[in-house]
Amino acid sequence: MAYKSGRPTLRKTKMDGWYEFYREACPICGKVDQCVIHEDNNRVWCLRVASDIVWGKNSTMQGWLHFLNEDNRTFTASDFANADTGSHQEKKSDGHLNRVYRALLSEMELRPEHRAMLKKPDRDMNEEELRIRQYRSFPEKPYEVVRKVVERVGNVEDLIGVPGFYSKEGKYGRYFTISGFPSTIMIPFRNHKNEIVGFQWRVDEVKNQVVYSSRPDKELEAYVVKQPNFVVAKYKGIEVFRGSMELKEKKDIKLSDGRYVGTIKLDKGQRYMWFSSANKESGTGAGPLPIHVSVPSRVLKNWKVGQLLKTDTVVVTEGPIKSDKSAELLDQMLQTAEERLSYGTTVLSVPGVNSWRLLCPYFEEMGVKNINFAFDMDAEENPDVRRYYHDAINFFSEAGYNVSFFIWDRSYKGLDDLLIRNFLPIKYNIHGEQMLSDNKDVY
Repeated sequence: MAYKSGRPTLRKTKMDGWYEFYREACPICGKVDQCVIHEDNNRVWCLRVASDIVWGKNSTMQGWLHFLNEDNRTFTASDFANADTGSHQEKKSDGHLNRVYRALLSEMELRPEHRAMLKKPDRDMNEEELRIRQYRSFPEKPYEVVRKVVERVGNVEDLIGVPGFYSKEGKYGRYFTISGFPSTIMIPFRNHKNEIVGFQWRVDEVKNQVVYSSRPDKELEAYVVKQPNFVVAKYKGIEVFRGSMELKEKKDIKLSDGRYVGTIKLDKGQRYMWFSSANKESGTGAGPLPIHVSVPSRVLKNWKVGQLLKTDTVVVTEGPIKSDKSAELLDQMLQTAEERLSYGTTVLSVPGVNSWRLLCPYFEEMGVKNINFAFDMDAEENPDVRRYYHDAINFFSEAGYNVSFFIWDRSYKGLDDLLIRNFLPIKYNIHGEQMLSDNKDVY
């Protein structure tokens, strides 16, 4: 019997004929995730490396079109045929998602270890914030929680089209459950109408993973068999490498006859992942990915579901816990109307710097006039992130918004790190002119 290779490393997207790289590096930028390849094995839509052809300019995720040559055209028709097919369930409306997700939150709790973590000095949350923001721990018995959710929403069919929920076969027949791991915190994503439209998991322990920097022979499979760094590689099911690897280390894999079959790399896993049930029976993917709107807990407490939030000034960053804490601290630190108008106390978290176009309808509906960008201070060190950051600033400035950006000492990575230490960022407009800082401590 011929050896059948393991997990596929391409994932079918909603775009006809296009497949996303995961656990396999894009041949253009060398990174895993987000970039996609066409089944003609000739075109790659890369989100990081520019070319002469801008692709998806008017979409939420702009990239560039590249054409492969024989040297980097390593996929075969069978690779595309065996790719993860993704979910065929259409994502439900925001109102429907909110109804199901609020029922889910009502049946979950925040475990003591997660509560303690969020209260640590680097997060500095109190009981009132945790209660109002409704952070939860992934349940130990998710199927029991989902059974209670069905009782609340009225019909098991209401779970179809809601990311995170899926069905599986059990001892007593088919039942619904949710996708995830017990050692995670679930962070609700709220839209500009206080509707809960998604979640991210925050894993307690980030685990390393093997990705393929190059894999001309798809019979090569490699895994971390013992964390953090003990790796086994197999070719057609036969072990060809066993040993420890350093983080970010690359290793060429050759067979006993000297034939090269690929290069593996030990990479750090993700701290945050989307609550999704893509590729599962009756499951639904998280996309299009949601924006998270953070307001101070005193505002959130009185914000009615379905009520459109209006504000002149917003801060834009990345990361839901960061945006929640930043909104809380800005509300405490900004005392005058002038300060609040300049800095803002509403913080919007984007799924990634390259997805800034998702902000457009939010700004329009919320009546935003002033935008303050506050991405992590290491953003300028990454040329891909820097390019998207500058594109966003230029786009919204040309669209008529008053655009500024925050900077601070690099010893504080994120905006929340700075604010927790009772410093405000320095605000600059797009011409490099320092704006309002008043008599506050700025850094």
